[in-house]
Amino acid sequence: MVEKIPLFVGVDGGGTTCRARVFDEHLNELGHATAGAANIARNTESVLNEIAHVIHASLQDAKIPTHQRQQYKIHVCAGLAGFKVRAAQHALQMWQHPYQQLSVTTDLTAAIWGGHNGHDGSALIVGTGSCAAAKYGETITQIGGHGFVLGDKGSGAWLGKKALQVTLLSLEQYPGAVPRDFSQAIIEVTGCQTAEDIVSQFNNAQPADFARLAPALFELAPSQKNAAALISEGAEYLSVIATQALELSGGNLCLAGGLAESYRSYLDPSLITRIQPPQQGAEYGAVLWAKSQA
Repeated sequence: MVEKIPLFVGVDGGGTTCRARVFDEHLNELGHATAGAANIARNTESVLNEIAHVIHASLQDAKIPTHQRQQYKIHVCAGLAGFKVRAAQHALQMWQHPYQQLSVTTDLTAAIWGGHNGHDGSALIVGTGSCAAAKYGETITQIGGHGFVLGDKGSGAWLGKKALQVTLLSLEQYPGAVPRDFSQAIIEVTGCQTAEDIVSQFNNAQPADFARLAPALFELAPSQKNAAALISEGAEYLSVIATQALELSGGNLCLAGGLAESYRSYLDPSLITRIQPPQQGAEYGAVLWAKSQA
């Protein structure tokens, strides 16, 4: 019997973007791909399709077409937003996937393993959601990251929702509401004209839809105190959970997520000297974590 060639596909599934990278047994990268949102706790069926799509596309990029994949032992190692939700874990257990092995953890675990290349340290993830974590030995401690409905303060989704809430108050001329120039800027970003338009557009929106407003707030912040105030409120929370994570790990802090660098200058100054660039990405980290569990 011909022994199959081992391949590892690392997946980083966030609330807005899902990325996959293909590695050989020595962890040399062979290919990569990007797809849409992959919070496994939301719209589980469509997220599983998105994950399958990005894995397929990354294997194609690695020059491994479908008809040749029987020659390989494919181990998918995924770090997914929403994985801590029990219903999401059950859905993954029931998933009829074609891969020889599937190992799944949280996107935070993948980020911290990649960011510190398997060593102890802390991570602050700020994208559609937000959370911090500490790795000390084999123990990962998560702080925050309770999802859009109950938590994720400082995240892109949180910023977008807060901006819309104060904009609605301004449009209705609520006493003490934000000035018209702020609400007008938010209206222009959404493409809405009235309060009714905003409610119609965002009444059933996903966290990623709210998060798309966050970059506009960072652009407004230097000249608009209300935007700066929202960001500062988020940064205060993020600084606290990052500090807690550092105390637990005793290492340094790496930043991850689409808004992490935008927040850097707003974080508590005591954190700046502890921040270091991620040594590896979360896709690599998911593979490192999976190999440590073998």
